[in-house]
Amino acid sequence: MATLTTPNPFDIPELRNQLSLFVTTNTACSCARVSKTWTATFIPAIWFEVDFALHPRFTTLSRSIISKHGQFIRKVKNAKTFVEVSVLTNTSIQFLRSLEVETTKTVLQHEYAYEVVSRNSACLQELDLYAATTPETNKWYSMIHYVSVPALVPFLGASSAISLGRAD
Repeated sequence: MATLTTPNPFDIPELRNQLSLFVTTNTACSCARVSKTWTATFIPAIWFEVDFALHPRFTTLSRSIISKHGQFIRKVKNAKTFVEVSVLTNTSIQFLRSLEVETTKTVLQHEYAYEVVSRNSACLQELDLYAATTPETNKWYSMIHYVSVPALVPFLGASSAISLGRAD
């Protein structure tokens, strides 16, 4: 007599994919440790959003780790320092939908920020470029006004909902 076994619902890839959309980063990290199959499902959830205010250690990750998983990053928030912006120059980060970055600390930081914008312009739906909010910042001389035109010209198929600056 054959015994009928009920399949585990977590063995269904579609169900795991749907669950990965609703879990926290910590839960996704735990799930990614279950098996190689689960790792493939939950890695995109772990890397979906990088918020430097919440995850300052992101800047300490090796270039090879970012190269391996940067393709999954879709949102970047609070990139305010040179180190944070320079991490984003990794060429694997090329499918950003949302980017919030400070552009005026140094000339090199400014250039790096626009390099990231240029590389991701086909996918960007939200872009928030803003100047440092320090008392010595003069809005008329801020580098936020000196934007490389090619960096902001979207490739064919890019969203037109790109806004510059921040209304603080």
